Amino acid sequence: MSTPHPSNNDAVTNEDEVLDSWDAESGEDTDPKSNDDESESSQSDGAESDADAEESDASSEVDSDVDLENEDDEAKEKRVTLTYKKLLSRRVDLIGDYAGSELFLLDGDSMLLRCFDDKNLDFSTGLQQLHAVYTVEYFLHALVQRKANFHIAFFESNRQLCLPPSADKTNAPKYFLARAAIIRHLQINLRKAHPTVKVHVFPTYKSDEFANYLHATSPYFLMAHDGASAINRKGKIMTSDKGSMQKGNRSALREMIMSFISRGYNVALVNGLEWRDTKVMTMVLETRDRYALRQGALVKPKHPNKSTFANLEEDLATLHEKSPNLTERETLVVIAVADQMKEGISPETAHLPCDLLLHTALLKYLPLASRRLEASKGAKGAQDFLVATAGLLEVILQSDAWYDAFNDPRRCDVSDAIDGRLFLQLTSGASAATTEVLNHFKTLCEAVRHLTIAGLLKDTLPAPSAERTSGAAPQVGPTSDLRVLPFSNPVFDKHMESVRLEISEIAGEEQSQASHKIFREVTHWHNYKRPLVKKVAPTPQEEKKAAKDAFWAAKREQKFMAEMATYAASLTNSIGRSLDPETIIAGTAKSFAAPAENGDKTKSHVKKSAASSPADSDASDSAAKRKPAPQKGGKNAKQNAGKQAMLQNIAAERAKKDEAAGNKVAGAWALVCKNIEVESDPRARFRKAKDYLATVRKEWKEVVEAEVRLYMLHCLVQFWLEACRQKEQQRRIELVALIWDVARAVMKSDGLTKTIVGCVEMTSKALNLPPMPPAPAVDGLPDRKLAFKFALPTKVESTAIKESATDFQLLHCGPYLERSFDSAPDSRVEFNPDGWQRRVLDGIDANKSLFVVAPTSAGKTFISFYAMRKILEADDDGVLIYIAPTKALVNQIAAEIQARFSKNFKYGGRSVWAIHTRDYRINNVLGAQVIVTVPHVAQILLMAPGNANGWSTRVKRIIFDEVHSIGQAEDGVVWEQLLLLANCPIIALSATVGNPEEFSGWLESTQNAIGNELTTVHHPHRYSDLRKYFYVPPQQFAFNALPPKAAFGTLGLEGLIGFNYVHPVGALVDRSRGIPEDLALEPRDCFFLYHAMKRHQTDAYPMPTSLSPANALPKELRKKEILQWEKDLKGVLRGWMADNASPYAGLLKELEAEFRNDSREKLQATNATEGAAVTAYEVTEDPSRSTLPLLCRLHEQDALPAILFNYDRHQCETICETVLNQLRDSESEHRKSGPKWEKTLEKWEQWKKIQLKE
Repeated sequence: MSTPHPSNNDAVTNEDEVLDSWDAESGEDTDPKSNDDESESSQSDGAESDADAEESDASSEVDSDVDLENEDDEAKEKRVTLTYKKLLSRRVDLIGDYAGSELFLLDGDSMLLRCFDDKNLDFSTGLQQLHAVYTVEYFLHALVQRKANFHIAFFESNRQLCLPPSADKTNAPKYFLARAAIIRHLQINLRKAHPTVKVHVFPTYKSDEFANYLHATSPYFLMAHDGASAINRKGKIMTSDKGSMQKGNRSALREMIMSFISRGYNVALVNGLEWRDTKVMTMVLETRDRYALRQGALVKPKHPNKSTFANLEEDLATLHEKSPNLTERETLVVIAVADQMKEGISPETAHLPCDLLLHTALLKYLPLASRRLEASKGAKGAQDFLVATAGLLEVILQSDAWYDAFNDPRRCDVSDAIDGRLFLQLTSGASAATTEVLNHFKTLCEAVRHLTIAGLLKDTLPAPSAERTSGAAPQVGPTSDLRVLPFSNPVFDKHMESVRLEISEIAGEEQSQASHKIFREVTHWHNYKRPLVKKVAPTPQEEKKAAKDAFWAAKREQKFMAEMATYAASLTNSIGRSLDPETIIAGTAKSFAAPAENGDKTKSHVKKSAASSPADSDASDSAAKRKPAPQKGGKNAKQNAGKQAMLQNIAAERAKKDEAAGNKVAGAWALVCKNIEVESDPRARFRKAKDYLATVRKEWKEVVEAEVRLYMLHCLVQFWLEACRQKEQQRRIELVALIWDVARAVMKSDGLTKTIVGCVEMTSKALNLPPMPPAPAVDGLPDRKLAFKFALPTKVESTAIKESATDFQLLHCGPYLERSFDSAPDSRVEFNPDGWQRRVLDGIDANKSLFVVAPTSAGKTFISFYAMRKILEADDDGVLIYIAPTKALVNQIAAEIQARFSKNFKYGGRSVWAIHTRDYRINNVLGAQVIVTVPHVAQILLMAPGNANGWSTRVKRIIFDEVHSIGQAEDGVVWEQLLLLANCPIIALSATVGNPEEFSGWLESTQNAIGNELTTVHHPHRYSDLRKYFYVPPQQFAFNALPPKAAFGTLGLEGLIGFNYVHPVGALVDRSRGIPEDLALEPRDCFFLYHAMKRHQTDAYPMPTSLSPANALPKELRKKEILQWEKDLKGVLRGWMADNASPYAGLLKELEAEFRNDSREKLQATNATEGAAVTAYEVTEDPSRSTLPLLCRLHEQDALPAILFNYDRHQCETICETVLNQLRDSESEHRKSGPKWEKTLEKWEQWKKIQLKE
């Protein structure tokens, strides 16, 4: 189901209050594809929407002078509806995507309203209290099973709100009794089963007791009912339930919702909630500006008047003394019957108290199977008696004396206090009382006599059943013999111990003759229409068709492979040149020794230093082969001297050739540089140089890399100098961060010369850059004239930055800081892996299973390709299966494999990789060593009977990418099945597993069962930081053309109109909740936090000087030191948040100031010329209207391409369609007007003249 974010003008009202068309009033959105099936209802809803929109515009504000306490129901309904429309909504997975492990509050009466609305629950004729309790427990169990963390709160002022729309008012006491019994049952029994789920009862949601509870626990949000009826879903078609809740109750529920939202709590709707496998899908109501919900427009609920029961304490004391063995249920019924006897009962209904006591006695001995009874109206007056008894029982249960008297959970059985159908059957004359039941019945009657003088009439007492003995189970109603088939399996018996049943051995020994028949497969196991062996030879037409199909299939594969090559080039920066994959030779897999025990774990993996020249290599080889030289001179010494001279000559000749080749490469670069210099804009020159470096051949790159990077630095410095001339240093300050990063890259490049090092040092000094990597000894470097004149020195003044090195790095260089964690050289990969990455490499080398959890961009990609390399190097038969959740990811991985690896096979029909999805197959799947596929197809391959003894045994490893997809409702079972079926080591990769420890435990048990050892590697730190902004669209927008790109070298969106910076700490508005574990701060966030805390410090809450950037951080920053500083700052902040006397409130106000600024630009016009007419349109909060202004701003900042997320797939399509239409309309309007169009016409006329001459 999909959910848009409706604006105030888009909300619609549905008179029937069904969830067929979600708006802010009803809480649900239909599947967009179902709209075609309900065109008529959609049109009627649209008409109502227009009417409501006009009404909303006319009455957008509630008159503050209205007497809210004395307003009538119609005025109240109108007021609540208008305010409720202003809420925004979205449909989310409540646990997985929204709440996680955060505590939330469940409104008990909203829960009861959902459960009591069950169509199978009988409260009209009977009173199925146990069924109601089961429905509530099932709902709570579903939440607990999905790891929800919640408390339950009942408000006595909302007691009436638990009544479902279909309930008759005369039966209200039945529902109220069930409510009281459920509260009592949960309070007593839930504390032992689930101690974290607390049950509270408050007078109102505006009471002081509840306010104190909110302050102490600080729930994340409230789950409540908004009074809208549920829907009946049949596939994708929604059919409405015409039942509607009473308007008074509906208004009360929505007033409660708005009250919580005005306090800052979002509200999740319990109606419309769906259980989708591990997900809890529901609507969440929220508002950006909670202050817009005026507190004065919300009526404060009145405190309910609590009913009392006379002499309850005396009756309880009497029963505890004279009948101490009674349970809580029996005590409850006895007191109620005694009270009715005291009030007096008419002769016509004199038997009803006796039937009620007999019913209570039967509940103790009657099995549930015997209580499946048909509905009955009972004897005359039985219904009224049942309703009156229910009201009386509720009053007793809610009394304080009752709670003080019963605290033993073993005696709390009020959840099954009344079985209305059983009682009504007894009043109709049904009797199945055994001697055992009658004896207990007499005990209950005796207890009644202890409380009242008026006894029960003797002629109403039941007689024992002559047909039954005390040992037989009484059967009141119809029953059926329910049995299950016998089942026993050594694998499942351990897990099914709790539901073990007695099975008959005879049934297991019975075998038919059909069971001895040998089974033969004649059709494909996955497609029964496809025979395995065709009994008839193909006809000429079939052969011709097969040949034609094969021809076009080959054409399609050729086209796909060409596209794949282009895709691979784009992924590996090889556009414009041929791919250069590594050729793998089978049998060359290297064995790596285990890390040393002395703590130097990287010693065995450190790369050996390469020979400085071929002469060195040859000398080392010959030295290893020759015999030891004699100590003294002689013939051998002369021969060695001659050979040494020869090797030196060879090395000299090679050096001359290398120098000549280097001069040719440098000359080629000089020519390219000359062509690039034609561009006048330094930004364009920078990009062209960057593209050249990305596409140059590897052997050329070793010669000119440093000079090309220096040219890129030269372009950046030129742009910075121009900014200094224009006095725009502050606006272009982030360009200096890019200059610093490029300068560091120059110093680490191949082909360094003395001139290049001098230029970098000159740049660092002129711009006052932070510390640079140490330069190599200049004396040992060659030198060569540059192909361009460097931008420095210059006469431009004020080129140096004013911030200190530490502050500048924190504010502007965060994305460029060194990201490594305990990295070290390792010969297995071409980079220096961190410690957690080396653990992964060791696990793959040891043939272990791996579960790797690391954030996006942390460095998980290399894991898969290293495992592939191991399989390819081992032999030509091993197979690795790579399982990706989507076909897009399948194509990406296959393209990267093509760009990385190639291999020459001895026999035809083999390949390095193959794609197999439901849509297409590329390369021979059974002949490939790396198969990239999706879960469903992998399931088919692994479960195909034909692959069982052949291909499946060749599978050496399976990689599960995005393994958190196991939690999806649609495909989760397939992922789980594959993980259980894998009989080889696996690698499970994920960035977003919510419970890695628990999932790792389950995965470890499954791997241990097949003899594989699982290693879990968890790396919590992101490689790239996330900077947050809140976009405020303009009031009006006029699009003429795309605006020019004004930014250069800027990674953030600072200074861009409409983008408000969001400091993560500014979102911690509820201090009692503390700091979330996953709250991450980037370097500039830490910088702002420290200085803000320093400004707000007091004598009681000082800011330690040890945490100042100058004292806490080194001059050359790394991400590692930033994380430690962040941890220390959070420690101080946590202390401020825990104390109300701290200056945290002022700190929060400062940090959230920019985010709370919702002022909107009046007019955003792109490429508007002076004096020209501007056609603008109004921009609303609807994303489809505000997306194009957003994209234009990002284009100005050179921040495109971008990814736009929306919870609603239908809304995504609407946004794309709207933006596309806006661009097309603008193009059509400007195509035939303006100077560009006139030039195009001139060229067109010139072309026609040339054609006429020819």
